[in-house]
Amino acid sequence: MFFTRTSHGLNISPDSILTAKCECCNREWKDASIRLDDFLGNEGGFFLIGGRDFSKSASNVQVVSGDSGTTILCAKLRKRDGDWQTDSIDLDMFIDNTDGSLCL
Repeated sequence: MFFTRTSHGLNISPDSILTAKCECCNREWKDASIRLDDFLGNEGGFFLIGGRDFSKSASNVQVVSGDSGTTILCAKLRKRDGDWQTDSIDLDMFIDNTDGSLCL
């Protein structure tokens, strides 16, 4: 299930920590966070799931709502030749809300 459907107040910090208020199984809400640099990298200007430390070669990092109500991470990523390229990735593809905690 998309974590977006059970979360609100999404924000990303400069050090790649995604925070949100997430709904628990008992319908209460709690603060949750996940460090995206731990599993998201930059491979030649594109996001790479399973990589690390994308934020070290990124600028204009932001979280936006996708057309279908999903959560999209957008950023300019440095390519190998030093140029910059805009890329985005749907966070709902691999992040879950498990009883109020954000996890893979």
